[in-house]
Amino acid sequence: MTGGQRRIAALPMYDFPELGEANDALWAALARRLTGAGVADCPTALTRDLDHRTVWAHPRLLLGQGCEYPLATASAASIRVVGTPCYGVPGCDGANYRSAIVVRSDDGATGRAQLRGRRCVINERGSNSGMNLLRAALAPLAAGAPFFSTVTVSGAHRRSA
Repeated sequence: MTGGQRRIAALPMYDFPELGEANDALWAALARRLTGAGVADCPTALTRDLDHRTVWAHPRLLLGQGCEYPLATASAASIRVVGTPCYGVPGCDGANYRSAIVVRSDDGATGRAQLRGRRCVINERGSNSGMNLLRAALAPLAAGAPFFSTVTVSGAHRRSA
């Protein structure tokens, strides 16, 4: 330990309860490799009690997870990207992922244009997957004018849904 505080590792953006076991297994494998490569004071477990911005600014952060856009814009001076996941889910190819526009199952909207004038909930204004990709998908339809009647910031992808 250095300075009385242990290093931390966290996957705060996508460490949902149903992914806990998988994330623990991922971290255990990473920690073994890091320790084997000589990294000192490698955490044995993930830190789960801090939000993503606190994790990114933590002075003892060893490894964390984040959305590319806020990492590149807000945290560039204090952290370094060391890897990008490869996704194994439908619609994703390697490091390329996708976002979805979600509406209620009983909603009659079948396309983006039908969402004009409705309310929108995003996770945060600085999110690539939760805001920038949505903006890119709707900009051609908005033609420079407001598209939604309101936009509310929820603070998390799950709360947006």
